[in-house]
Amino acid sequence: MQKQLELEDDECTDNQAAVDELKANETQIKAQIDALQAENEALKGVLGTLLERQEAIKEDLKRKQEDAQ
Repeated sequence: MQKQLELEDDECTDNQAAVDELKANETQIKAQIDALQAENEALKGVLGTLLERQEAIKEDLKRKQEDAQ
């Protein structure tokens, strides 16, 4: 009986260690997701700026072509 209780206690300890590790992994993954979302937002800003510059260049080229004719 004592041996059975020790085995169950060991199993419980192992399970708790696994749960703790999973919680730590979950926290790390959430932090990585937050970092990726922040990076995504920054990249959206860069993309917006590039699209604005592209549009300005197109308009400038159009004006230059009109002036050349």
